[in-house]
Amino acid sequence: MGRHHEGKLDSPSGTSLRTAELMHAARSEPWARKDDADKSEPARGHEVDGISIHSLRLPGSVAHQEVILGGLG
Repeated sequence: MGRHHEGKLDSPSGTSLRTAELMHAARSEPWARKDDADKSEPARGHEVDGISIHSLRLPGSVAHQEVILGGLG
């Protein structure tokens, strides 16, 4: 997830895209994911090689990136 000020033009950010590319390159198996998300809403996230990237653009926000890995256990 990337969070930036409301004036940032690219979404997702280049940093978020590069992080997803590096995560994909470091893994020998495809990423497992629950794929029942409604893809009709762009706010649900951008996908790179099976990795969802969510972007927030908020007034007064400073650049922030967070990687969240979830699964059973």
